[in-house]
Amino acid sequence: MRFLLIVVILALLLALLGFSMTNLETLTTVTLWETTYHDVPLWSIVFLSALAGIVSVGIIGVVDGAIV
Repeated sequence: MRFLLIVVILALLLALLGFSMTNLETLTTVTLWETTYHDVPLWSIVFLSALAGIVSVGIIGVVDGAIV
């Protein structure tokens, strides 16, 4: 099971790295609530989204482990 986890994590890391390398010049507009940010690099949005997912899964894992 641990080997499968390592393979999945490495595949996701390579996919994130590959996406970032192919979209270094892509800029986009981001709106958070009522604030608009112009010319934000796409790779940074994807990286922060992946980081938020990793943190939320980590928090859920810790809470789930603390309850048992």
